[in-house]
Amino acid sequence: MLAYYVEWHLRRAWAPLLFEDEERWEERKRRDPILPAKPSDSAERKKRSHQTADGLPVHSFESLLRELASRARVTYALKPQKAEEKTNLTFRQVPEPTPVQARAYELVRTFPVTAR
Repeated sequence: MLAYYVEWHLRRAWAPLLFEDEERWEERKRRDPILPAKPSDSAERKKRSHQTADGLPVHSFESLLRELASRARVTYALKPQKAEEKTNLTFRQVPEPTPVQARAYELVRTFPVTAR
């Protein structure tokens, strides 16, 4: 149950990057519940151009998770030149996020989550 709850929040936070109608939540308050829902202009624009308003590629939820999973911290351990040396030479390398990854991190940080 917790996983579905986290996914629900992530989908709402990442709506600008996904093929989601960002205005859907506000539109539900104003539209007639009997009539079929119509996608907003921004959702139609994303479907046509496959780009967000920022010019980034639009993703499905699964493809965005794959994009985020491609960023990894790498730890290098250097071997000593002589077998009897006891050195622990290691360093970590964390690559810079791609523009899509940076935007996804920013959206998650700024998304308000309220507990009930």
